[in-house]
Amino acid sequence: MEHKWLAMLNDDDMEFIHQFILASGSLKGLAAHYGVTYPTIRNRADRIINKVRLSDDEDSPYVLHIKTMAMDGKITQEAAKELITTFRIMFKEK
Repeated sequence: MEHKWLAMLNDDDMEFIHQFILASGSLKGLAAHYGVTYPTIRNRADRIINKVRLSDDEDSPYVLHIKTMAMDGKITQEAAKELITTFRIMFKEK
């Protein structure tokens, strides 16, 4: 069985999931472990959830990579949109 969603996650995301499991699924426990507030942990969990949801998209691997880079803050949302639009025009994608 292929787990395409795993490819969407970076090492930091995987460590977060690891700690989440060790905290028995408690976001409050994770907040204590990382020494941050609950909303900070909730935001991090939401970003990971959105990455996993992306894996269900029918987009090309390139488009998914660009979207993931934007979610990780490596590029701006505007740059991601521009790159994706240009890619779709060049390759006549949806």
